[in-house]
Amino acid sequence: MQKCIEKRGKVATSCALAAKKLQHPVRMYQNRKTDMIMAGGRYPMKKTYSVGIRNDGKITALDLQILFNAGIYVDISAIMPHNIVCALKKSSMRGPGEVQGSFTAEAIIENVAATLSMDVDSVRSINLHTYKSLLQSFSEYYHGEPYEYTLPSIWSKLAVSSNYDQRNKMVQDGSRSLDKGETDGCVYALGAIQCDGTEGLLDKIWVVQSDTVSLIQGGFTAGSTTSESSCEAVRLSCNVLVKRLKPLKEKLQEEMDSIKWETLILQAYMQAVNLSASSFYVPSNDSSSYLNYGAAVSEVEIDLLNGETRFLQTDIIYDCGQSLNPAVDLGQNTKQILMVWNYKIPTIDTIPKRFTIQILNSGYH
Repeated sequence: MQKCIEKRGKVATSCALAAKKLQHPVRMYQNRKTDMIMAGGRYPMKKTYSVGIRNDGKITALDLQILFNAGIYVDISAIMPHNIVCALKKSSMRGPGEVQGSFTAEAIIENVAATLSMDVDSVRSINLHTYKSLLQSFSEYYHGEPYEYTLPSIWSKLAVSSNYDQRNKMVQDGSRSLDKGETDGCVYALGAIQCDGTEGLLDKIWVVQSDTVSLIQGGFTAGSTTSESSCEAVRLSCNVLVKRLKPLKEKLQEEMDSIKWETLILQAYMQAVNLSASSFYVPSNDSSSYLNYGAAVSEVEIDLLNGETRFLQTDIIYDCGQSLNPAVDLGQNTKQILMVWNYKIPTIDTIPKRFTIQILNSGYH
């Protein structure tokens, strides 16, 4: 089935109904043609706006009216407006509404630049948030400290690392796009966890299959919060094990000087130390109230005769705070541009020939 937030429930319910009816195990699958037909389609939106600007390109006012056709029922998001009941439903997958919002912002900025006969990137730059404007726009849980607002430095670093000015001069007769904004990604693997009193044991960790046999109280994965919650539960469980093992470890170290992990666990087992721990972590209401910063620039070649496009180069800089697993974060950033931008299964033609991603890993946000 198409990969979307509510995929498991729909598949499981359909199979359960058929299995109950037939009294026989049921498995659901679809061929590639059907999958390609189903995979695709963001919510159509019609937007009308009036914008107030200064001569230097600074936007001072915006009145934006949005008509949003979300289909026959509301999605999992509580912020979706009332829906139209006579339209086919399109799937909600990875940043619903955010892509349309980015396109809206870019359309307004490019219109402002064209009206003032200014370089569009100058308009983008002058309209970036300052820390002062963050304080006015977001609650205290979001904006953090001044040093945590890294978007201006990301913007400058991206221009240098991507060689933007030189590449821009080579395509003065073509269009260009420099997009920035918050990034949403979903991590399925646990980060490397290291607890006080233990050494790094990543090679001794394996993750069991996610099912109700291993974990009774499971849930859906959404909103870039699952990985953090899972890792916090792992960390709490590790703290329990460390507390149990630490007295034995200190005793063995006095007798043997150094001690291997295998020896410690064997001795703990022989002395009936409980080597199993579980934890259930429920994040607080403000735990997901934070801002991540990133910027990207892409060079795209367009054939004006047939509309074909080729991605020549994409450069991304992303500040994810303190990365739980940099390799996973790199993979998530790679996936987002290949999978989400057009809602279709990616092919070799939709992958940039040159693809550069940099994770700042600046610390806690």
